[in-house]
Amino acid sequence: RLREERSRAGDGGAASEPEAAEVRFRESRFFRQPDLFLSVDNPAIQRSTSEKSLAARDEVFGVVVNGIARAYPVAALCYHHVVNDQIGDQPIAVSYCVICSSGIAFDPRVDGERLMFGFHGIWQGTAVLYDRETRSNWLHLNGECVEGTRKGTRLRPIPGTHATWAEWRRDYPETELMAVDPKFIQRYFPRQSAKRGLEYFPEGFLRTIQNRDRRLGLSELCLGV
Repeated sequence: RLREERSRAGDGGAASEPEAAEVRFRESRFFRQPDLFLSVDNPAIQRSTSEKSLAARDEVFGVVVNGIARAYPVAALCYHHVVNDQIGDQPIAVSYCVICSSGIAFDPRVDGERLMFGFHGIWQGTAVLYDRETRSNWLHLNGECVEGTRKGTRLRPIPGTHATWAEWRRDYPETELMAVDPKFIQRYFPRQSAKRGLEYFPEGFLRTIQNRDRRLGLSELCLGV
């Protein structure tokens, strides 16, 4: 559609990109299976950690909120996809998509209401979340609501860091750590399936990509700014 608009413009100028809130999902390209992966609410936290709490090369996604450092093991995030947590007086939603190797944290409050998130499905090869309060759907990568009563709303991001456990502990030796829930540990992905830059893309997810951009490979790691 954008190519057609540019062609009609006739002056070589680029048509403006549609706002994410104007996205229209092609249902045939949207993998919807809510709660295929089960989110975690208020996880147990290890307040005292050592270098042996995880293997040195295990990956974590870490945040620092009001001076409190907290790390989330990527092996757990890969399965849960969403952790609804609280650090001090700051609610936080940590979202992780194993396919695009991206951990992101958001302030889950909208108009004074805290939203609780879960896994909804896959679109464009990455995770889509839903909030339990309104069943609206949100894009994992930028925190924007694209379906439902909250459509057009964007969550405020909270800075986070991808690191190995050794790197994170070096920088934050007093860090807290999300404890592994023994009820789910058998479902967690093996270490090699929970690291950044996977060399495969699940075949079933290819159909979720509406527009392919072949300038890079499907699994090339990028830093988005």
